[in-house]
Amino acid sequence: PPLQPASCRTFSLQHSGMEQLQLHFLLSEPDASLLSVLRELLTDKAEGSLLAALREAGLCDDVTLLEPYRSRRQSVLSVAFLLSESGLEQCAATEAIFKHWLERLRLLTADQLMHYATLSRRSFNQLSPMQQLREWAFGFPPENAPPLTLRWQRLLAQLRADNMGRLWVSPDATAPATGVQGFALRSAAIDWPTVPETPPPALAFHTPGAALTLPVLPPTQSALRRLPAVGETVLLLNPLPGCLSGHQAAIIEAALQPVMGECRHRGGELRFSRQQGIWLLQLSGNGDLLLASAEAMLNTLNEPGASAI
Repeated sequence: PPLQPASCRTFSLQHSGMEQLQLHFLLSEPDASLLSVLRELLTDKAEGSLLAALREAGLCDDVTLLEPYRSRRQSVLSVAFLLSESGLEQCAATEAIFKHWLERLRLLTADQLMHYATLSRRSFNQLSPMQQLREWAFGFPPENAPPLTLRWQRLLAQLRADNMGRLWVSPDATAPATGVQGFALRSAAIDWPTVPETPPPALAFHTPGAALTLPVLPPTQSALRRLPAVGETVLLLNPLPGCLSGHQAAIIEAALQPVMGECRHRGGELRFSRQQGIWLLQLSGNGDLLLASAEAMLNTLNEPGASAI
């Protein structure tokens, strides 16, 4: 039988070591490949994205799209926010920005939708064959069936407040032990706080093809070790072992998120990760993109924002 929304859809769950808000939507006739486009928009790190606005407000560190239930006719879609602090007020403020972002999604042009669909295919192509198979079977396969506009509007019509459930997951959530589908969980229905009206954040969506602003290079060149290769240019930078503390590395990773997102929108890739105990910055793309992204990266690292710190 089809699932039906319950009368009470706002709950808390006590869970050690996790501070999370999950917003759930019940979808009819789920379109798994279209959800890959939604995931690209949700996880976009560039300036003006939902994630950038939440980080700037000190509310959220990461966003994940989940699908805990799917049948031929229905799906339960869950947007999980990794919160920066504990408290229902934090949850309500996060939800308010998310709802504003959902309204902005209705203004996406066909070209912007195709751009994010292209990014979803690129993410899929970077997976291993086993991971790709898992995405086809249980996840969000890439979008390959344009046009998207009518299908996109049908999806957005279901992402509305009266079709939404809430779950606050936190060590601070107090609730009696309850039996839920065979599990003993400390979960209970709760009242949701209201958020005072505030100016909406500045949100923007990307379209490929915008002109790059290139830096003016000094006449001197840095000594770089060059290796011949086939394919796009890759710049690898690493500090000497022991020069970066874990705290400093975390600030670098947080500060570079918008630069990473912008670089990806333009067809490149900027990554900061730890490889065999050594921190590594990896920047790839064409020549102009490398120059512009390297300058943006250096400017950001010289003056990291307060929210990143």
